[in-house]
Amino acid sequence: MDIDFNKIKTLYDIEDNSFGLEEFEILDCENRLDIKLPKVLRKYYVQLGNHNGLNQTQDRLLLPNQLYLHDNGYLVFYEENQAVSIWGIRQQDLTLENPLVYIAFDKDEWILENTLSDFLTPAGYLQSLFAFPFGANAVAINNQEETFVRTNWTNTGIGLKIWDAEFFQNDLNEVLGLIKSDNQVDLFVATETENRLKEIDKKLNFNWEYFSLDD
Repeated sequence: MDIDFNKIKTLYDIEDNSFGLEEFEILDCENRLDIKLPKVLRKYYVQLGNHNGLNQTQDRLLLPNQLYLHDNGYLVFYEENQAVSIWGIRQQDLTLENPLVYIAFDKDEWILENTLSDFLTPAGYLQSLFAFPFGANAVAINNQEETFVRTNWTNTGIGLKIWDAEFFQNDLNEVLGLIKSDNQVDLFVATETENRLKEIDKKLNFNWEYFSLDD
């Protein structure tokens, strides 16, 4: 399965390929590490690799000149913003078009996340929660509040398994994310416009931990 570039481009209002990296950057990486990058990752770099909002806002897509082979035999291509966790592809799987992606929290034990295409799309949605100019988050929402979000917004069907994150939209200029951790559910809201955030705030009427319009 290939990555849905149209979905990501629509989310970030990208109309062309001006955010792609050059082929020589990928070739230099392959020569340096003596590997071949998987087709899906190569295509992602060529179309979207140079978009900072998509790739660098919260967590970090490593550029080709930053990729490295971990001691345990994984090609590391993505890092959590404080490098607490890293994502990698097994070196023996690099010949596959769409290999599996694994995450390591202590850089020793690797846990299966998803296929590469089914990681990069939700990773882009997660980044949008921090990249969009207007946002809010509510910590430890209750069951009634969670149900209200699920009932009143459309589940995109896109999610990050390891973070237990789901994303919802009723409009192209908004993303709502429900993220479960430590027996609680947190809600993140991100919008492209100030008015849309105000509309969501009025509809939800939550007790926000952070609300960007208060800044």
